[in-house]
Amino acid sequence: MGAADEQKKPSRKLEITSLVLSVVAIITAGLTYLDQRSVNGITQARYERRYADRIAWWPDNSGANEEIRVQNRSTMPISNVVVGHVSSALVDPGSTESWLLKVSGVIPPCSLAIIEVPEDLVTTELTRIAFRDGEGRGWVREGNGLLLRTTVISAQDGQSSRDGGSRTPTIARESATLEDCTDS
Repeated sequence: MGAADEQKKPSRKLEITSLVLSVVAIITAGLTYLDQRSVNGITQARYERRYADRIAWWPDNSGANEEIRVQNRSTMPISNVVVGHVSSALVDPGSTESWLLKVSGVIPPCSLAIIEVPEDLVTTELTRIAFRDGEGRGWVREGNGLLLRTTVISAQDGQSSRDGGSRTPTIARESATLEDCTDS
């Protein structure tokens, strides 16, 4: 019996070593999976933002009328543009309480749209825009450049809580086609 027990000892050590290595391998695989999932999430977010990141806007008070300029440097048109007056990441981007001005029309790719602000809104500080990118995703661009995803851009947008009405100017004019609007 002594010889049989001696033969089992190396096999028992081998089993314990195999078990420890298996546990380490499973833990490593799990951590690798979580890391890859995180990378995939970042990649997906960048993919979804690829057009919206190339949209900029700013007010222009240099002319006779106050205007808003919306620059679309993406390769896709944007639509459902609305301009608002509340600038806070804590405010629901889809709230219709903060939207004052809905712009009718589509802003084509590689263009600069100039929108005249109606006279009754000239004194209002317009601080953000919302729009749909070429794939239908809703976005809000704050005056400080922050880009937020929103799911609410509907026919309700553009209604002012101040008077219950809606302002719907058209795009006053478009400047010349912009350069360097390629996907990169």
